[in-house]
Amino acid sequence: MRFFFIIVLFSFVGFSQTNEAVINQAVQTAKSKNITTKSQAVKALEASGMTENQARQLARQRGLSYDQLLNQYFTEDTVKINDLSNDGDPDTSILKTNEVDELEKNLKNDSDEIDFKIKGQTSKYFGYDIFDNNPYLDKEYLLGNIDEGYLISPGDEIRIITYGDNSLEVKVKVDRNGNINIPDFGLFFASGMTFKTLKSRLKIFLGKFLSGLVSQPQKTFMDVSLTELKPTKVVVLGQVESPGPHILTTSGSSLSALYAAGGVKFSGSLREISIFRNNKLLKKIDLYDYITTGRLIDDVKLTNNDIIFVPTRKNSIELKGELQISAIFEIKENEDLTTLVKYSGGILPTTQTKKVNIQRIIPADQRSPDIIYDRKLITIDYQKLTSEDKKISLQDGDQITFFRISDLQFDQVTISGHVWEPGTYSLKTFPTLKSLIFEAAKGFMPNVYFEKIDVFSLVDGVEKLNTYSLSEIMSSDYDIKLIDADTVIVYDNTSVEGEKYIYFTGLGTQGSSEHIWRENYSLYDFIFKNTQINNPEFTVNILESRIDLKRYDLETGLYNTINYNFNNLDQLKNSFLLPRDKVILYSNSTIENIEKEVSIVGFVKNPKSVNLEQKMYPEDLIMLAGGFLLPANQDQITVSRIEINYEEERVVRKFEVSLDKDYLIGISNNPPKHNFILQDKDIISVKSKLGYSEPITLSIRGEVNYESNIVLEFKNNSFEDILRASGGLTKDANLKASTLTRDGNIVALDLDKIRAKDKIFTDGDEIFIASNKGLVFTKGAIENESTFIWKNGSKAKYFIKNSGGNLKESGNSYIILPNGKTKK
Repeated sequence: MRFFFIIVLFSFVGFSQTNEAVINQAVQTAKSKNITTKSQAVKALEASGMTENQARQLARQRGLSYDQLLNQYFTEDTVKINDLSNDGDPDTSILKTNEVDELEKNLKNDSDEIDFKIKGQTSKYFGYDIFDNNPYLDKEYLLGNIDEGYLISPGDEIRIITYGDNSLEVKVKVDRNGNINIPDFGLFFASGMTFKTLKSRLKIFLGKFLSGLVSQPQKTFMDVSLTELKPTKVVVLGQVESPGPHILTTSGSSLSALYAAGGVKFSGSLREISIFRNNKLLKKIDLYDYITTGRLIDDVKLTNNDIIFVPTRKNSIELKGELQISAIFEIKENEDLTTLVKYSGGILPTTQTKKVNIQRIIPADQRSPDIIYDRKLITIDYQKLTSEDKKISLQDGDQITFFRISDLQFDQVTISGHVWEPGTYSLKTFPTLKSLIFEAAKGFMPNVYFEKIDVFSLVDGVEKLNTYSLSEIMSSDYDIKLIDADTVIVYDNTSVEGEKYIYFTGLGTQGSSEHIWRENYSLYDFIFKNTQINNPEFTVNILESRIDLKRYDLETGLYNTINYNFNNLDQLKNSFLLPRDKVILYSNSTIENIEKEVSIVGFVKNPKSVNLEQKMYPEDLIMLAGGFLLPANQDQITVSRIEINYEEERVVRKFEVSLDKDYLIGISNNPPKHNFILQDKDIISVKSKLGYSEPITLSIRGEVNYESNIVLEFKNNSFEDILRASGGLTKDANLKASTLTRDGNIVALDLDKIRAKDKIFTDGDEIFIASNKGLVFTKGAIENESTFIWKNGSKAKYFIKNSGGNLKESGNSYIILPNGKTKK
C-alpha cells in the first residue's frame, strides 16, 4: 500500500492540482486496485524495489506527512468472516476458501470451549455430534434421486418421455386441484399418489392412447421423473446455528429442518423441541429417543409455514468415569440418575457401584456468608438405591463420577527373577514353593544363585520376609506352603557376584571388546573365537613375540601382566581365563611401518596416495592416478624421497626421472629403462610443460563500442590492447568512474592512470566502463538523503547543500568513489 499510494500520489506532482485533489485521486485509484490495507501496500512496495525511506522523502518533498496519509485513508489489517467469502483479486485475498472454512470451524470450537469453561465442565455435550456431518448444509437434499415412496403434491413438476413406436416428451406441473394436464391426452389426477404408484397408473392411462405401451410384446416404453419438487417453507428459531426460514422437500420432518438450520447449538435443548402450526403447539420432540434408539416416535411431516423452536438447555449434568459414554446430559423433570445411566449406555463390568460421587453446587438461597464453600460432595450407594427402586434426584450443575473397581486379586502368588516364565499365578493351582518354581515358572534359568530365595508375605497388613536355600529345596522332600499374595524372588549369580566378562583389544578384534566369561575357556579358545586366526593379513601383521594377559588381583585390586608367545600353542591352550581378564594382541606396526604407501601430486587426473607394491615404478603410479592432464610434462617427473640428514638439515632428496613411454602404455613388457623403483613414502610430482599458461578470459562492459568477453592473445596484454579489442571507448565514457571487479570485489584502482606497460589483469576479471551521465547519492547524517544527476565540476559541498545540509550531530564527510576508493 505504501508503494502504490506514494507512486500514485506523486504521479500528479507535475499537475496544477491541490494536495487534497491529489490525495483523493490517489486513494480512489488504490482502492480500485483492491489495495485497501497497509500490509497489501508493504508487499507492493517491496516488489517494486522502493524503500520506505525513499517513500518518506517523496512525501516530504511534496509537503505531506507520510504516516498521517496512511493512517487517515487506509485501514489496519482485519479479518471478517463475511468479507472473506466474497470473490476478489486472487493476488490480494487474505484467506482462501478452505482457510475461511477452517477459521469458521475454529471460531465455533472456541465458542464451545468458552461455553464449557463458563459452566465449569470438562466433557463433551451428549447428542450434539449428530449434526457434525450435516448433508443438509449445501441443500443437497432438494436434489438427486427421488424415493419411490415420495408423495406427489401440488407444485411438483413431472417429466414424461415415451420412445419406441410412439414418441412423446412433456413437462407438466401438478395444479392446486392435484391434476396434471397432458396435452392431447387430457387431465390426470396425481396428487396424493406415491411416486411409484404415479408411474404405474400413468402407464395405464397413456396406454389407452399409445399403442404398444401396455400390450405384449411391448413396443412403446415410458420414463417418468420428477424435475422439480414443490418446496416446503418452514421457520426454525431458537438455539440453532442458522435461525430463520428454510426450504425442505414436501416430505420434510422436524429433524431435517434442524439439519437444514445447521444443527442445534450447545446452548440449545435436545429434549423439548416444539413444532407450531397455525400459531398452535402441534408436537414436542425429544431427540434423545432418536440418538439412543434410532427412532423418532413423535416426529411429524412438516407443511408450509410450520415453526420449529429450540429452547435453551434446561440443565447440564455431567456423567463421567467408568461408563460406556462420559458426557454432559440434559434431563427432564421426571428423570433421575438411573435414566441418565441408561442414556450413557450403561455401566461397565469394571464399574464400582457401591461408591458413586456427586459433586453438587449449593443453591444460591442456601449459601451462607459464614461458609466459603459453594460446592459439596455426596457419596451414594448406587447399587443399593437402584435395588430398592429409589429415585436418585439430580439438579443442574451436578457432576457424577463412577469409579473403577480395584485391580487387586485374591488367591494369587507372584514369582519374579531368574526363572523362565515369571508372572502371577493361582494359589489354588500352585500352593507350594516347588510347584510355583518348577510347574508355573518352568524352572530356573542357567547361572541361578542357589544359596538364597526370598518369599515376601503380607501378614496382618505387615510385610514379612522368609528366606530359603534353593539348593536345599531341590535336594529334599521338604516344601514350603505359600499363602495368598506371596511374592517369590529367584536371584542369579550376576546380581550377587557381578557381571563376569573378559575384555579383548588390539589387532584383529571384531565388534565389542566385552565378552562373557565361560568355565574352562583357554586363551587359545578365546583368540580363536574372536579373530580370523588363519587369515594371512592377520598372521603377517601380528607381533608374535608378545601377547599380554592382564589379570585382576582380588587382594590388591590391581591388574598384573602375563606375557605369552603366539607360536607357543601348548601354553595358550593350557592357560585358562578368569573373569575380568584383559587380552591384548599387538601389531608389528609397534616396531615397524607395515602400512607402506606412495603419493602422486601435480598435473595428473586424480592425485592420490596408494599402497606400495613390490617393484612399483613411477609409471605404475601415474596410471593409477588416471594419467596426465593436458598441461603435464610427460617426459620427466620429480620423485621426493625421505632422507634425514641432521648436518645438512635435509628432509627429502629429489630425483629427476625420465619416463619410459613404452612401459607406460604397455608396449614394452620389460622394466623401464631408468629402473627407478619406488620406496615407502615416495612422492611423485608431475610438472607442467615449459611455458604453459591457461588462457586469460575477461569481460568488458559499459561505454565501449563492443561489449564482449575477451580472450587475451598474450600473457602481457595491456589495457590499451583490451580497449582496442572492444572497439574503443564511446564518447560518453568516463574512465575515472570505471571499475575493475575481481572475485566479486571491486579493486581500488584508477583505470585512467593505468600505463601501457602495466600488466595487471587475470582470468575472470570484469571491467566496467562508466558513463559521464551517472548519479550522485547523499547518505548518512544529512537532512534529506537524495539522488542527483552528476555534473562535471560540481564539488561535494554542492550536493550536501542541496540535500538540506549536515545534521548537528554529523562528523566527518567521506566520498566513496565508484572505483572503490574513499576520500575525505
